[in-house]
Amino acid sequence: MSSSKAAAKNADINLGSPCSNRCLFCANGAPADPGGGWMELSAVVEELSDYARQGVESLGLLGGEPSLYPHLEDVIGAARERGFTRIALCSNGARLGDEQLLDACLAAGLNRVTLSIHSHKPALEARITGRARA
Repeated sequence: MSSSKAAAKNADINLGSPCSNRCLFCANGAPADPGGGWMELSAVVEELSDYARQGVESLGLLGGEPSLYPHLEDVIGAARERGFTRIALCSNGARLGDEQLLDACLAAGLNRVTLSIHSHKPALEARITGRARA
């Protein structure tokens, strides 16, 4: 019988509801103020610390649109400092074209990105997301 390491535990943190899309199916409801509605950085760091003490190794950052979170690089760095080996971002990708943001997130420890793409047809994607050229 071979021995293997147990699968990593995963935790997700929803950073807040602001989003650049207005998807038809979204559970976040009405459009949120892009400047507000975010989880406080100190609360996120506290939650990261709690998960790390529980042995969680895998983190998913969710939202609304988590790439809009004003302290995203700080959260990613805090997760890496606490020993998370998988740090993932679930994003609509709108801000990931900003090379400065993407480079800062990668340098902080981001090592996985999941993109929300709903159609290969631009008109249908725009209708679903409520944003042209989504």
